[in-house]
Amino acid sequence: MRSAVRTWLAVPADEIEDLKKAHPPMNGHTPVIWDKEHKLWFARPGADLSRLDRWLPRPQDVSMNGSDPVTEFAQVLENAGLVLKELPVMDGKIHRVPTADDKKGQKSGAYRGFLDGRPAGWYRDYRSADDSPITWTFSGGEQTDPRARLHLKAHSMQRREDAERD
Repeated sequence: MRSAVRTWLAVPADEIEDLKKAHPPMNGHTPVIWDKEHKLWFARPGADLSRLDRWLPRPQDVSMNGSDPVTEFAQVLENAGLVLKELPVMDGKIHRVPTADDKKGQKSGAYRGFLDGRPAGWYRDYRSADDSPITWTFSGGEQTDPRARLHLKAHSMQRREDAERD
């Protein structure tokens, strides 16, 4: 599958040589480039992503020291009375969900989750007297595995660029 846009990669330092050998040059140019500002590798538009699949960011597949931020956030939301049909979507957008006290069809709860850097988010039950949302930060965030942080960073950059294009 060829990429039409720049694709950010999660490449650990010990795999850089493997990355460079994984894809032949494209029109005399290397298909992967180091971005000094963001300190991440990316594939040029037109690169064959099937050759670079091993370095595509997959933050959901990487261990966070035995704890997963999405699962932890889901538990916090459910303990606060929000009713989730599936794991929370960690895309930085506000999601409305029912609460345990809602009637059928009502969605008095809301949450917003982020996987950028240290996973965090907020939630709110609009039926409660609280005027402001309650914030949450991933408890294992500072101790995350460097490989997991790399995947989160590359995933975050890709989402940000995709959102800017849309």
